Amino acid sequence: MFLLRWASFGSLIYRALLFPNYISRVHYLVLARMWAIFVTMAAEQFGTNIRATVATTVPNMVRRSLTLVSILFTWLQSQTGDYLKAGWITGVIVLAIAVLSAVYSEETFHKDLNYLEGVTSEGVAA
Repeated sequence: MFLLRWASFGSLIYRALLFPNYISRVHYLVLARMWAIFVTMAAEQFGTNIRATVATTVPNMVRRSLTLVSILFTWLQSQTGDYLKAGWITGVIVLAIAVLSAVYSEETFHKDLNYLEGVTSEGVAA
């Protein structure tokens, strides 16, 4: 019983509160799960012939977009003259883009995901 409770996620959070070195482990668990869901959702939007390419390309594009966010933050900081105001504006812009992306992403629940991208019914590439 004690070992099961010690290995559970709730006890990991409890230990993180008692011992600060566990905080990085909690963050790692949460972020790793979010990253896996993100990559899976991105790959499901495409056909089976390019799904692996999408699953490896999308994370690299997200990492690269940090450069654009940094440029926006630096520009806003020079325009507003305030570190916090530039951070808030950058956060609102990035959050608005994320919400719009979530709203306009295609639902794949009833969709047959076993299809080829760009291939017609005759088997000829479009």
